[in-house]
Amino acid sequence: MQPSRNTIQKKLVHEALLRLNNHPTAEEIFAEVGSVYTQISRGTVYRILNQLAEQAAILRIQVPNGADRFDATAFPHYHIRCNRCGRVYDMREFSSENICIQVPDTEEYKITGYMILFEGNEYPIIMPNIYSTEKFEKEFTYSGSDLGATYTPENS
Repeated sequence: MQPSRNTIQKKLVHEALLRLNNHPTAEEIFAEVGSVYTQISRGTVYRILNQLAEQAAILRIQVPNGADRFDATAFPHYHIRCNRCGRVYDMREFSSENICIQVPDTEEYKITGYMILFEGNEYPIIMPNIYSTEKFEKEFTYSGSDLGATYTPENS
């Protein structure tokens, strides 16, 4: 693989990936870069992402039945995809020591690596019940129609 040049387009693509920080798709990165640099083409963004992934400067996360996603955190770590919303999250606290995979011997392939994408459902956000007391309501309720502010030239 030939080293690629550092160009303004490559810098903008990498900065967009860092700024989005949410495992974006190539299309999301293209939209982000295009909002500040309208001359860039979709093909250029895809080519740069492929180059950066091949150079191990970024991670490509292959998502079954979905678009590949990209991660600026280039060291190996696990990801989980939410079955409900499709977002991909880092699993930084997860240790590979906890995984036991038996790979059969094969003469057809030389195994050079592996990728695991966990799937699951996000826990729903449960809002706590907020209770009000009669004392609070008496002290802080305002029934006027001016939002509690009145304009006077001498007080401005």
